[in-house]
Amino acid sequence: MMSTVRRGGGGEDGKHTYPVRLDQERAEEEEEEDERRWRKGGRMEEVDLLLSTGDKSEAQRNGVMVLSLLDKIIGVVDQIQQTQHGLEARQEAMEKSVSTIHGELAKLSKNHVGTANTVNKMLEKVRKVSVNVKTVRSSLEKQAGQIKKLESNENELLKRRNFKVLIYQVIGCSVCV
Repeated sequence: MMSTVRRGGGGEDGKHTYPVRLDQERAEEEEEEDERRWRKGGRMEEVDLLLSTGDKSEAQRNGVMVLSLLDKIIGVVDQIQQTQHGLEARQEAMEKSVSTIHGELAKLSKNHVGTANTVNKMLEKVRKVSVNVKTVRSSLEKQAGQIKKLESNENELLKRRNFKVLIYQVIGCSVCV
């Protein structure tokens, strides 16, 4: 069974036409031909492509067309490989960038933890100082109250003219001089 198939390429209308066998016979013939080549040690021998009463120039045109299609396929495969290599190079560059960013983030995180610890220590010291300031302030207020009492007592004594000297000893006063 023979059929005609149109392919783009050359010719008057921009199309090539060539016959194609659509039955199993062609596949069987190709298998036999491959087997013959294998038995002869891989030597290539010239075999008529159509094996029928077809014209040798038609077979040559078909062979040239197959070779040009294979050449185009090879060109496309080469282009795909170049694109793939470019993509791989870009991916490697991106992986390096991501790795660098990851390292920088790790350093930043470490510095942040150190800063947070320092701030916490400083806040604890500020709290202690604040407690000490409150203690000193309450002591000063207490002493100010005692001083006011002493001054009022002194004024009272001066009014009565009863002079007696009183000496007070304050024990444990950290602010007294």
